[in-house]
Amino acid sequence: MNLLDRVALVSGASGGIGRAIALNLASDGAKVGVNFLTNSSAADDLVNEIMSNGGTAAALQADVSDESQVSAMVGSILSNWGRVDILVNNAGVTKDRLLMRMTDDDWELVIKVNLKGAY
Repeated sequence: MNLLDRVALVSGASGGIGRAIALNLASDGAKVGVNFLTNSSAADDLVNEIMSNGGTAAALQADVSDESQVSAMVGSILSNWGRVDILVNNAGVTKDRLLMRMTDDDWELVIKVNLKGAY
């Protein structure tokens, strides 16, 4: 796929599926915004890998469940690259426990990141 001159933003891109998606988009020619919440070293490593392969990428710290942080992140992409063509809502959290053992705080976190963060 030819994604030259396209700009992608991948949330939760510092590891796992998000990392693989970001690498794939970059290998197809897209400039990639690598969103992360806490693991800046993994995000920086991914950006360096993309750039060492001739791509363009930037690490962007933001909590996708916080509207003001998302606005700032998108603003940074717009000021540097002019637009966002591709958005991959990959960020998410898992609370691996029985449903009956989940606390209200667990539910709030899941809702905040997995549902609100996608919108």
